[in-house]
Amino acid sequence: MTGFNKIWKQGAGLLLGLLAMTSSAVSAAPDVGTDNVGAVQGAKRVAIAEFGVEFYTQIYAQDRGNGGAFGSSTAMVTATLDGVSDATMQAITDQAYADTVAALQAAGYEVVDPATLAANEIWQGQLAKYGLESPFTFSDSSFGEKNPQISKIFAPAGMKAFFSSSIGRGSLGQRVDSQNQGRGAKAGEIAKALDASLLHIHYLASFGLTSKPKRGWRLIAGTSSHASIQSAPVLLAGDTEWQINGAGGARTFTTSKRARFGGAIYLDDPSIAEPDIFTMSESTSAADKKGDGVTNALGILLGSGTQKTKSFVSKPESEDAYKATFDKLIGETTAAFLQALGSAH
Repeated sequence: MTGFNKIWKQGAGLLLGLLAMTSSAVSAAPDVGTDNVGAVQGAKRVAIAEFGVEFYTQIYAQDRGNGGAFGSSTAMVTATLDGVSDATMQAITDQAYADTVAALQAAGYEVVDPATLAANEIWQGQLAKYGLESPFTFSDSSFGEKNPQISKIFAPAGMKAFFSSSIGRGSLGQRVDSQNQGRGAKAGEIAKALDASLLHIHYLASFGLTSKPKRGWRLIAGTSSHASIQSAPVLLAGDTEWQINGAGGARTFTTSKRARFGGAIYLDDPSIAEPDIFTMSESTSAADKKGDGVTNALGILLGSGTQKTKSFVSKPESEDAYKATFDKLIGETTAAFLQALGSAH
């Protein structure tokens, strides 16, 4: 075992041990996936180019069933977050950044001073072109859906925010920019100049999970529609990720959804905290309280020829509880990602 590997294992072990003692609210260890993480094998020096925590403030589920001769049905459910200030979200982001830097250092990595990255001319150009004022409000409207999903992306104090998605969120332009291989090539030049791997870190936090049946492009006659929201503090899969560029930059020939990056570590399944700290109360307008069908507390199950819209407001028991819960979820995920990164060495 090399000296670096020994230091890494000791640091990661210590961090995992501390998180195990302080994260009793988290239900299970995160389910982590990797994509070509060996591309940074042997890296001992890293620069955090992007860091963001994205918080959903509105989530939406919609489903259409086909009742055949009896007509179709549509179920639409919206939930909005209440009782959490921008200041609390900023505090979670700042804490996550400080903890991530400390965890990397404890695991034996040298973390490049942000001022060194800021002085790089190529990075200055990338920052001017793609950097966003924090917090950045992102509204994601899919074709044919009544309501958007809305989130706020926070960067650490003094840093720019970045839109990031590996699972197809956003407009066509945002999707193209997010996985632009030209950006990956520039990142490779920066990594080479700094003699460091660039980390692009993003956590996607929600107050619930949306659900609807999985269907093919053809609607089966006689199917009902069903849309629901499960209330829970959760980091969502796919876009909770560390994406990495070494000196090699982007990958030229790849089927990966993360073509802009040399490799990635990500949540393969949502990471859900227990207990649920949220209370959901119905806020459906009088105009939307129409149509037949069976409803449950957080969703809708409809038969043929009906339409139903339901709305909810989700509120945590306190802002302190919200912050403590997401601090723990992010800390648990950071430790798991760091362990996956270290396994590449």
